[in-house]
Amino acid sequence: MPTLAFELDQLRAADRHLAEAERRVAALAALIKEQRRLGRDVSLSEDVLDALLQGLEVFQVHRDLIVRMVDDLRSGRLRGH
Repeated sequence: MPTLAFELDQLRAADRHLAEAERRVAALAALIKEQRRLGRDVSLSEDVLDALLQGLEVFQVHRDLIVRMVDDLRSGRLRGH
């Protein structure tokens, strides 16, 4: 059975992972923009960016599940040990 303390730790970790993923996405998007401006082929980079964006969505879904667990524990709908 999950505990509130454990879920809050998981939420902090998820927030760190999301922030890092968002930073990487922004950096790659900026690099793609610059490379496109220079006339370079960015098709592979765009594929990587798409994969990163999909991963970001998965991180967000995971975070949302943790938030629901925290809410359930705090409300008493779920009892932790």
